[in-house]
Amino acid sequence: MRICSLLLIANICVGTPEDTNDLYAILGVPPSASSQEIRKAYFQKARTFHPDRSFDEASYHAYTRFFKHLNHAHSVLSDPALRDSYDQEHAPACSACNPFILFDQLNKWLGTQL
Repeated sequence: MRICSLLLIANICVGTPEDTNDLYAILGVPPSASSQEIRKAYFQKARTFHPDRSFDEASYHAYTRFFKHLNHAHSVLSDPALRDSYDQEHAPACSACNPFILFDQLNKWLGTQL
């Protein structure tokens, strides 16, 4: 788990928190996670990747950048209004990605009710 988290840090630390693509991936939770699961994941990662826990200057800077992303992800996903807004903005772009629309289209094509 720690190696995966370090790889995530390496990928995230190039931009600003607003550039981050998947806030759920930063916290390591699925989009269906409850507020308690998000809170628990945040505190676990915050303890692990706090800049004060770094062991050298390079890791200190990486931990600092990741911690900014971690705080941003937690602030968005812990607020129900911001989370709904984030989920709507990052919904699948194509209608074919939605399984319900796909089944409706299949029903129309087959002329049956699945």
